[in-house]
Amino acid sequence: MSIWVFIIIYTFFILFIVYLGSFLQQKKETSYYQGNKITLDQLTVLVPYRNEEQNLGNFIDCLEKSTALPEQVIFIDDHSTDNSTNLIKQRLKDKYLLLKLDESIGKKEALREGIFQSKNSFILTMDADVVFDSKYFESLMQLEEADLYLFPVVLKGKKFLQVFFELDLLMVNALNSSLHGWHRPIIASGANLLFRKETYLKVNQYETHKHVMSGDDIYLLRDFRKAKADIRLVLNKNLTVYSYTPDNLIDFFHQRLRWIAKTGNVRDHLSTFIGVFQALMILTFCWMTIFFIQREEYHNVCVLFTFKSLIDLLGFFPYFKKFNAFKQLAMLAPYQLIYPIYLLIISVLLPFFKPVWKNRIATVYGRSG
Repeated sequence: MSIWVFIIIYTFFILFIVYLGSFLQQKKETSYYQGNKITLDQLTVLVPYRNEEQNLGNFIDCLEKSTALPEQVIFIDDHSTDNSTNLIKQRLKDKYLLLKLDESIGKKEALREGIFQSKNSFILTMDADVVFDSKYFESLMQLEEADLYLFPVVLKGKKFLQVFFELDLLMVNALNSSLHGWHRPIIASGANLLFRKETYLKVNQYETHKHVMSGDDIYLLRDFRKAKADIRLVLNKNLTVYSYTPDNLIDFFHQRLRWIAKTGNVRDHLSTFIGVFQALMILTFCWMTIFFIQREEYHNVCVLFTFKSLIDLLGFFPYFKKFNAFKQLAMLAPYQLIYPIYLLIISVLLPFFKPVWKNRIATVYGRSG
């Protein structure tokens, strides 16, 4: 493949799929505020947790600072061994419902228990380690009713090098947002997800994935998509939740391998195609770079690197601008040098590595006893 053929193919993908898709997404989103609005007396918030004592305080702070609150908040304890439950009781008094898993284990089971105990029409799932704006629920009331809303989740690093962890998720979410502009999102995050309970009860195919402990979100998206439900993605900053990146590389790879494993298990052909295409583009970029260096054609190395960097910056700019992620955007150029190594490590580990989540092997599910 010549350098210009590669640039043309890559430019088409980024500018047509990502850049144009982002504008289609913005156009669609403007129509989400016109019909019958979601009211907070229709809403139940579900917060599954397991040993989140260090994070629940920040979550409760956000609830207490909110300018409006939902009708019902349900915390579901997934066999915590720390002081999480006592913290909830002390801080929130009677302003919540507390459930505790007995025989069943895992986030999926916790959410299902909460859904069955919910008394309202709409369910909002949030993770116990997120924080959100005081106007979150006030902004939620501006949206019209739909079957499923995908809201933004942004990771923040505590150290400079963790900006690459932030960047990785930002790029995935930017692509997902653009694909929604083309009517086909491929990922969802249970850390910030709203759906109609009635639709969930009709379309959920829990039996097909109950053996996988995580993945409540991606399977839910699959089931709603198969049922041709009304799925919408919103990039409103007031409806964004924030959490921290993994602390180190080991935790980062545990997280990414778990995400990739459950995404592959969903068998979404579009997601698979995009993943394979992206890998081929990266491998081609690396091969051409090495080829030109061996032939001492350094001008071609500069052309290849410059064009790819500029295309990435232009294609992902609209999404990054939305969240003021200019520091992360500036790291796109060096990131493309690191990404092939990251991709290689993931590819080697994926067939053998069992990602751990909440001190459990994430791909194993079962009932105790």
